[in-house]
Amino acid sequence: MILCIILNKSAFAQVHTINNGTNTSGDATFLEPDRGSMRRGLTIILGEQPSSTVTVTMTGHVGTDIIFYGDYTNSSVTFTTTNWNTRQSIFFYILADADTEDDQITLQVTASGGGYNDIVKEFNVVITDRFSTPEILADVPTFEERVAYANYARLLIPPTENVTLTLSIKESVLRLNRSTVIFTPQNWWRNQSFVVSPEIDDNSVEDMVTMTFTASGGNYDGLTRTFTTKVIDRDVITNYPEKINTLDPFSVTFTFAESVTDYFATDDVTVTGGTKGALSGSGRTYTMEITPTGGSDVVISVIKDAVFITGLREFPARAVTVTVIWDATAPTLSISGVPDKINTTSPFTATFTFNESVTGFMASDVTVTGGTAGAFTGSGATYSLPITPSGNTNVTVSVDADVATDGLNMGPSAPQSLTAVWDTAVPTLSISGIPDKINSRAEFTATFTFSESVNGFESNDVTVTGGTKGTFTGSGATYSLPISPLGNASVVVSVAANAATDDINTVPSNEQTGTAVWDATAPSVTISDVPEKINNRTAFTATFTFDESVTGFDVSDVTVTGGAKGMFTGSGTTYTMPITPSGNANAVVSVGANVATDGLNTGPSTQQSETALWDATAPGLTISDVPEKINNRTAFTATFTFDESVTGFDVSDVTVTGGAKGMFTGSGTTYTMPITPSGNANAVVSVGANVATDGLNTGPSAQQSETAVWDVTAPELTIS
Repeated sequence: MILCIILNKSAFAQVHTINNGTNTSGDATFLEPDRGSMRRGLTIILGEQPSSTVTVTMTGHVGTDIIFYGDYTNSSVTFTTTNWNTRQSIFFYILADADTEDDQITLQVTASGGGYNDIVKEFNVVITDRFSTPEILADVPTFEERVAYANYARLLIPPTENVTLTLSIKESVLRLNRSTVIFTPQNWWRNQSFVVSPEIDDNSVEDMVTMTFTASGGNYDGLTRTFTTKVIDRDVITNYPEKINTLDPFSVTFTFAESVTDYFATDDVTVTGGTKGALSGSGRTYTMEITPTGGSDVVISVIKDAVFITGLREFPARAVTVTVIWDATAPTLSISGVPDKINTTSPFTATFTFNESVTGFMASDVTVTGGTAGAFTGSGATYSLPITPSGNTNVTVSVDADVATDGLNMGPSAPQSLTAVWDTAVPTLSISGIPDKINSRAEFTATFTFSESVNGFESNDVTVTGGTKGTFTGSGATYSLPISPLGNASVVVSVAANAATDDINTVPSNEQTGTAVWDATAPSVTISDVPEKINNRTAFTATFTFDESVTGFDVSDVTVTGGAKGMFTGSGTTYTMPITPSGNANAVVSVGANVATDGLNTGPSTQQSETALWDATAPGLTISDVPEKINNRTAFTATFTFDESVTGFDVSDVTVTGGAKGMFTGSGTTYTMPITPSGNANAVVSVGANVATDGLNTGPSAQQSETAVWDVTAPELTIS
């Protein structure tokens, strides 16, 4: 029932109630809906062209059993100067209520704009009451296997409080994805859905099901309603091969749940990957022969709505399709669960996975060496076998070719095996790329090389002191880490013990460290074994000792004056070179500045020299402090002075007559000895020839002596 309103610029011409094609003037009467709510509406058209846009609005419905919701929320329509004479509708819903009285509602329609300003029309709507008793309403369809349905339920009249509605299904052929909904005094009139999914069974017979709705709460508490319906089987296509690997024709059977009342024809069947033969049969059962084209699956479908089944109308709701798989490939096998490495006799479980379900695979098809097999289990595509290693040897798990079948083909096509390697050796680690020495903040890259592939090794396992870490990279056996020195300190790179694993052993067994020593000091050299003096041309060997190992130091870096160079030898910190003096001249041995390197710095920083002085003169001796005369036994101290430092001069080298020696002292160039005269005789002090040496020559060259004359006679005076 529709209210039709015609508007003119001056006023409403009339309100018409259109019911079943009959136009009547006056107000509208609606029956209370038997489904909680019912859509009704106003159809509006302008009688004259407006000068501009006109908006027509319906009011007066608020707080009544007339509402707007869902797809219908607009209580107004708009006309333009071009569509003014095209009908437009304002749709609304009428709700049922819980009383037994008719509802009287006054609605207003107001127009504005385009010359239709201030036109208002009131009219009455009567909603005739029909229901006052609570009742559960539901749409229960005939179901079809594998097709999900939304079952809609609603309440007939408003509840006094929240109502919980629960759906239960006696038979297991239907699965509920949602079994409970809640109606409130605000939304009671809206449909709510229970999602039902018919299960697939293993027959082609339709199933009868019982569905019961139970309410709790308010005026619906304890109310139930039961519906009976059926599930039409979709197992239409039966008796076809799962797999094929030849072009031989095969037969397909089509079985319906009941005798079909519409003609089932060849065109209702589609086939890809093969060609159709003739369709034969009647009632519930039909057959067709299909010839594969080869190399691809054969897909057989019964099209949507192919036939008519009582209670369901057209069947199936969606095309029913089966696939006959073209399978000319042997089943493949992968063995897993066998560890790459083992180091104990702890059992592990090998898993045998085929790419498809097979039969005929059993324990005797698996060969184990280096271990013992446990209980074999499995079926279909997956099987397992516990294995206990014997210890100290690899465990190999093997499966022969063609031990299982997928029903058509044997597989695997070749033997398959996996080996768990017995490995008790701990992998080793070497750290390289760290310079022995550094004297700048230039970045270097440390490389960490394991003796085998490892995992679990990361940046946090490396500790750096005296520098900062860059981006850690690598995998398997090799990793690298850029490092920037802080300066003025050695850089120490360390890897903690047990930082990585080869999946069974951890590495390194102890902390590993590499150090770049901070060295900004040039190497220095000491020249030794050059004699202080020489007095002949006998060769001597000069030694050149650096304070650290150097390279680049060779014979050309040594300068010799007053002599000739011999064979230069040495490496690292120490080098030697024989030198033959020229004679009659000093032999000077010199090393130039910056002639050698410690790998980072050159040295020595300045030229270094040593000189062997040419000295062929014997040391001379002077005896002093011996008085010319003595006349008593008072001791005097004789002094022995050489013209150069000597050694080997001692008390035994001094001879005293006419006196007694005292304590001999001295060194180098000067010596002394007290002498006590005997009396009545001269005191003579003598040093023999060649009693002392300057390290090269002995002297004095002749005996030296001094005499203190004993003189007790007074001098006589002669006057003449």
